[in-house]
Amino acid sequence: MSNIFLGFFIALLFWPATLFSADIDTQLNAANEAYKNEQYTISLERYEKLYSAGYFNEKMLYRLAFMHENLKNYPQAIYYLKKASQEYGNPGSEAKIKQMMQMNGSSRLFTADAWDTYFLFFNNWGLILWIAFGLITAALALSLILPPRKPNSIRAVTLVAGWTLFVLLAGFLAHNIFISPKRAVITEATSFYNFPSYAADARQYVFSLGETVSIIDEEDIWAQVEAGGREYWVPKRVLKAL
Repeated sequence: MSNIFLGFFIALLFWPATLFSADIDTQLNAANEAYKNEQYTISLERYEKLYSAGYFNEKMLYRLAFMHENLKNYPQAIYYLKKASQEYGNPGSEAKIKQMMQMNGSSRLFTADAWDTYFLFFNNWGLILWIAFGLITAALALSLILPPRKPNSIRAVTLVAGWTLFVLLAGFLAHNIFISPKRAVITEATSFYNFPSYAADARQYVFSLGETVSIIDEEDIWAQVEAGGREYWVPKRVLKAL
């Protein structure tokens, strides 16, 4: 009897996740089918609903970019291209982004920077780095709990190497979590303010529509953004986070 209750309890735990996964699959299949039938309005709506729920894949991002480009909604098309490039890597994306910005009447002020490579590397190798960090941490903990009975030069060298890797991995992972900037694409026209207030001095055309910026501070409805060494405040509503 206890096994039956245990099985029922486990099923209850996983049931919501199973339903969510099934719903995602249903919506994705419907969006893909609409896209194949060139029902782009329906497909666009369903893909964006999936994206808002936190689901995306490479093909879906490129399809979203393509459909927004056809609608001449270039900032949104640029956003999805940039997201695909950041998550999956595509050296040709920047040339396409530059072309769309020119079609939108603006210019590419700041090309792809080292953050593109950084985030792509972590997306590809992040899980492996976390596993390696966990294994090294466990091994070092065991070495402290179970000290050797006799001095051993090989073990000493191994410990030095282990602690070195531990520090390097801990620093890299901490940097990714706490220090690496949040990035966003400017998807709506805006002025650029010296302070987080509409009463502050403002400039036009500091950054172009479709430009990728780093968010370095936030205050109420405002975000302080940076690119190319320039820092200004903009309303959060004009940004779409990557």
